[in-house]
Amino acid sequence: RGGGGSGGSSGGASREDAVSAAAVQVQQQQRRQQQGKVTVKYDRKELRKRLVLEEWIVEQLGQLYGCEEEEMPDVEIDIDDLLDAANEEERALKLQVIL
Repeated sequence: RGGGGSGGSSGGASREDAVSAAAVQVQQQQRRQQQGKVTVKYDRKELRKRLVLEEWIVEQLGQLYGCEEEEMPDVEIDIDDLLDAANEEERALKLQVIL
């Protein structure tokens, strides 16, 4: 009896190992899918639009403060708020208020 019981538990352990390995694979696939969702959240056109705006802001701040990006004072600018502006004038007004 004792030998049969230990043989059954080792068989169960190998099944548990297989289940654990399968669970790890499922978790890895889920992580990859989640990472893909983050990438897809913003399409390339939207990302490009944000990047262009950020570069424009850095350039304008450089001209305003007469310095390089590393030397600029800390300024917190909400890119989403600027993207929501109806036109360049409204965007400029929002930036003037922030600065």
